[in-house]
Amino acid sequence: MVERFNGRINELLQQTRFDSRADLETTLLNYLKLYNHHIPQRAIDSKTPILALKEGKKSALSYSSNAFTIKRDSALN
Repeated sequence: MVERFNGRINELLQQTRFDSRADLETTLLNYLKLYNHHIPQRAIDSKTPILALKEGKKSALSYSSNAFTIKRDSALN
């Protein structure tokens, strides 16, 4: 996934003429937002990186709370 992102950034840099450093920074930040929030990636089940991250955090929290419950219940027996 990183390679694809880097390739796309490289294409953007090759195809665009920037008037200033601020213009370059604005363009890169806008593209980063577009890539992370709106472009689904096959490597993560056709989800956007942000959606996959959010779902991953929910899974981790669910796993953590279940593990805690199991350990706590085992300690009571």
